[in-house]
Amino acid sequence: RQTLNLMPSDTIQIPLYWIRIDEGGVGKDANDGDADMFGVSPNFGVGPVAINPMLFWLTSKDASLGDELGLYNDPNIEKVNLYYFGVNVDASFGPGNVWFTGIYEGGTLDAATGDDYDVSAFLLALGGGANFGMFEAHGQIFYATGDDEADEDLKYFYVPNGQSYYWSEIMGFGTFDDQVSNGSPGDQISDIMAIGIGASVTPMDKLTLGLDIWYAQLAEDEQDGADVDNKLGTEFDFTVKYALLEDLDLKVVAAYLLADDGTDPTGDNDDTANPFELGAQLSLSF
Repeated sequence: RQTLNLMPSDTIQIPLYWIRIDEGGVGKDANDGDADMFGVSPNFGVGPVAINPMLFWLTSKDASLGDELGLYNDPNIEKVNLYYFGVNVDASFGPGNVWFTGIYEGGTLDAATGDDYDVSAFLLALGGGANFGMFEAHGQIFYATGDDEADEDLKYFYVPNGQSYYWSEIMGFGTFDDQVSNGSPGDQISDIMAIGIGASVTPMDKLTLGLDIWYAQLAEDEQDGADVDNKLGTEFDFTVKYALLEDLDLKVVAAYLLADDGTDPTGDNDDTANPFELGAQLSLSF
């Protein structure tokens, strides 16, 4: 990844990006398998509001020669021309802030099978939080499009490999990022709608208690003309953070998912089908 800032200042920054997402390898014509992303992502400050528009282009001559893109789970895709146009907005007010992210994905994909795909997808996210002394509250909602049928018009929001967004503990990787519940896209925000609200309290300097509640479902309830179970369930995440030493923190996590049919395809929805997670993490700062 290379970044060039054209206009460094306190209020305006215009960084240019080049990101090598996939290296085609070595040998004749191996460079055709390279996948690169080029972009510009200015930052503007207007009082308490930060605005960050973005424009990125993802390109590859022959993505089938690489193995890192995972383009729509189709190994036959060769020529890639995808663009992402969006904006981040963050506004501060009094004790809190609100933020918004919107991204539109368009472009074309050409496959070795002779199929040409037109891509039209988007992601929307909105959230915020506020601090009131020892109390803190926050929430967010995000939606990313999915496909409801297999054709040459792709509406499934594609997240390049290596790009990641962690959210809940069980459905969204969370603290331990080991595995996610069945049916969830995890940290790859595609074909999903999720709502999360939470709060924390710090009764003493070294101790913070937190609770987050998440509801999530797949964006599409139909696939190739057939109905699918798209409701993943409701998750409860409880955390305890304690400063053992000045630079050593302990975090304990207890999470429980009330699984719906999208997580439990058998439809039993009994207690044994509800995933739970218990864990502890030590963090050392130096």
